[in-house]
Amino acid sequence: MKTLKLTKGLSYSTMKVSVKKGQTASFEDDVAKRLLATGKFVEVETEAEDADGEEEESGSEDLSAEAIEKMTKAELLALAEGKGIDLSDCSNNTERAEKIKGALGLANMATIFSE
Repeated sequence: MKTLKLTKGLSYSTMKVSVKKGQTASFEDDVAKRLLATGKFVEVETEAEDADGEEEESGSEDLSAEAIEKMTKAELLALAEGKGIDLSDCSNNTERAEKIKGALGLANMATIFSE
């Protein structure tokens, strides 16, 4: 058994695996090897799981308005759920991205400087 952590993308799902960014999960060696080969996971030591909570918080600093604008619907929904943002009144990705950016206090710097 190996413990892996998703580090790239907001979530990763297949028929047998479903993990959100920052989560750790244990997998059989053959499954872990395939997941590590995707480049989206890193192996973590089981004793380090308690420290992972701190890393997860600092990982949110990677978010930018530009990154949010490029996200897919599934990624936007996962991010909103993780941050406790209600998107029920949004009908498309542009509205979802704008609501998330507003709730997180993010602005697209390219838009600000082009005005």
